[in-house]
Amino acid sequence: MIRLSINALRKSATGRNPLIYLGRTLPQASARQAFVVSWVLLSLISLLWSIATPIAASPDEPAHAVKAAAVVRGEFLGPLASFGSYVDVPRYVAWTSSQACYARQPAVSADCIPDVKGNPFTTILTTTTAGQYNPIYYILVGWPSLLFRDSTGIFAMRFVSGILSSLFLALGVMMISTWRRRAVPLAAYAIALTPMFFFLNGAVNPNTLEIAGTLATFVGMLSIVLHPDRSLLVSRAVVVIVAASLAVNSRGLSFVWIAVALFAPLVFCSRQELFGLLKTRVVRLAIGVIGIATAIALIWIPVAAALSVPSPDAGSVPAPVYPLTGASPLTGFTIMISQLPSQVNEMVGYFGWIDTAAPQGVYAIWFMLMGSLVVAALIVLRGRAAIFALILGGAFVLLPALAQASYIRTGGFIWQGRYTLPLFVMLLFGIGAALTRVEVKLPTFSSRRLMLVALVAWGIGQIVCFVVVLRRYAVGVGESYLSFITDPKWQPPGGLVAVLVLFGVSILATVLVGVLWVAPSAMTERASKTATPILPSALR
Repeated sequence: MIRLSINALRKSATGRNPLIYLGRTLPQASARQAFVVSWVLLSLISLLWSIATPIAASPDEPAHAVKAAAVVRGEFLGPLASFGSYVDVPRYVAWTSSQACYARQPAVSADCIPDVKGNPFTTILTTTTAGQYNPIYYILVGWPSLLFRDSTGIFAMRFVSGILSSLFLALGVMMISTWRRRAVPLAAYAIALTPMFFFLNGAVNPNTLEIAGTLATFVGMLSIVLHPDRSLLVSRAVVVIVAASLAVNSRGLSFVWIAVALFAPLVFCSRQELFGLLKTRVVRLAIGVIGIATAIALIWIPVAAALSVPSPDAGSVPAPVYPLTGASPLTGFTIMISQLPSQVNEMVGYFGWIDTAAPQGVYAIWFMLMGSLVVAALIVLRGRAAIFALILGGAFVLLPALAQASYIRTGGFIWQGRYTLPLFVMLLFGIGAALTRVEVKLPTFSSRRLMLVALVAWGIGQIVCFVVVLRRYAVGVGESYLSFITDPKWQPPGGLVAVLVLFGVSILATVLVGVLWVAPSAMTERASKTATPILPSALR
């Protein structure tokens, strides 16, 4: 645990501000301590979202839960159904698709959820639209369904998924804590973790492993390139290897995001520095392992299609046709570009089955925080740092649009804002990292105040979204907040008030830790030199 002197909690006889004491203590805490504290806090926030979210209330969660339960029972590919694949899973897992009675109906509370009929642990035949998906994520999170005989197993799978993704986020914090100039990058890291991310991280969904793994890969690469340390090279490379290997196998387009995470940071390397990296054994090992993992991800898609055997009734019921099926790629591309602002809103917070928007004030908070980073980048970034930010911005805007354009003719328009979150988190954090490459001289009090405002605004936005979403499930969006507290129709396990209080405490603790780590660090960074690019001698 991080030890704080009692004297750091009050002014000394010399009248020094206590934050200065804390700023000198906490940044010196070990990377391991930063990892443990952040993992606990991020996991706690995610677990509370898991508890506060009714079963099947997250996009496509029934399909992912069924897939996870089937995979850990050895059924990697089931016979093709009219829409999806047939698999055998416990009744309580299969029943999740029947519990989304409130989906896309924000005025309907979660008390409409029907109880599981019959023995919940009896194995039955059901379908999942995730039947041909890569099984890696589902192996990691599906095993609790073997231990529990009722819907507790769904919550347990959520917990495992949230803790796993939080692990990679905490590894990112750990690596950033070793940087000499970390205040702005840590603040940008927090801004990138929107309420939508935590909502998804409280569900059974490979989306968050993709996001967290991609971000950990990106942070690891930037740590190696911008902040070289021979003693940390192996540990950073191991994080990159594990995070990239799992993330690239999480969803169909993950290999594209991982490519950005791996190659964009190399913009900061000269040819000599790049060759210096390639001469190290651990870097060559990373290239080999990640290459194999990527090959597995790319091969799985055609192999799964080839091995899947149609069932006798496959095709008896027509599959749904998505909007704009048959449209030209140009149509898909232009729609994606025109809808970018609304998709950014979805990345900040659009909950449930895309049926519950965050309050406008929350969008304003995030656009203010994101806008501050973007404006700062436009004003001060030059040279390689500017090219780096431009690459990230171009990838964020163009890659999703190109992906949807290539799919629209056969599959229609299917893109949701959450699909772009891996690029979103890299863009925001990447700008924060790039800003450390320039000297920005601000008065000490201004640096501290900016960081404090950003962290407090982040915390307020997180709490407001949690309350809004919980009210939506407890009474429906049309009811008052008074009835939400005094007469809820549905309550999460543990009770409404307890969950609200615990979430508020967890966010408060996270903001406090952020204040102690980030704001005081900003006060001392003016005296530090800009981090130097990697030198071949540092890697030998």
